[in-house]
Amino acid sequence: MLPQLVCLTKALQNLNIPYSLLDPEGNLIRVELLSHGYLFQSSRTPFNSESVAQICLDKEHTYHILKNIINIPKTTGFIDYQRASEYPQYTNFNSLDKIVEAIESQFTYPMVVKRNRGALSKNVFLCQHKIELINALHNIYNRKSLDYDYVALAQQFINTKHEYRAIFFKRELVLAYERYTDQAGFKASYWNLPGGCSKHITDSHLLNELQTFVEPVFQHIPAEMVGVDIIKDTSNNLFLVELNSGPKFNHFIQFNGEELIIEMYKTIFKKLINTTDYKKAI
Repeated sequence: MLPQLVCLTKALQNLNIPYSLLDPEGNLIRVELLSHGYLFQSSRTPFNSESVAQICLDKEHTYHILKNIINIPKTTGFIDYQRASEYPQYTNFNSLDKIVEAIESQFTYPMVVKRNRGALSKNVFLCQHKIELINALHNIYNRKSLDYDYVALAQQFINTKHEYRAIFFKRELVLAYERYTDQAGFKASYWNLPGGCSKHITDSHLLNELQTFVEPVFQHIPAEMVGVDIIKDTSNNLFLVELNSGPKFNHFIQFNGEELIIEMYKTIFKKLINTTDYKKAI
């Protein structure tokens, strides 16, 4: 059973809410709220629509929706030149050299290059020079790799002072932590960097700042439960980096234990119990 689902079941037990394990590993769980059932599958929750989940997964689509709504680094997608003959209507460049030329015409070094639909910082690169850009694209467009993506993103680099993950349920902040490292600047795979850890945020001013910053998102992407990755630059400006409709808590639990995640799930189910939909089911 995945660590976050262990915490989920402990929260349900604490609240006396019945549930069933539907697979041998315990990673498929049905939660019974009287006449309504909620399915949790690995890191996926039952709260988001399919379209919202797919938009969160697609970083370029997220950018197109939010670019005029909230601070978000400039981002442009480039389709794998090797797919030009298959999808001529979508591919604008038929060689790697032309993609590199286009990226360099739109972005300055350093820049971030990453796969469009990735997670856990796989195939995320900070490129300081042209050779690093070329190598990053080779990695993303490697069709033999399990981490292959047919869309590579070039993204404006933000000189980062702090990086946060904020969890929202029904538009309210229910958990926030800093992805801390002793290293300044680029913090991808923070848990592998010197001093890397997840620091629970309790400062009320910062929590209010994160809540206020993210609120406009929900008018345009109606996610019911979502993890929001946010960075604060060296001038204390906040930027939204990406959304995750199926946030995992492995690293948070590793550094902070289970109790805070158990309490988060208890908060979520208490809110759910008090919703109109649930009351109608009683």
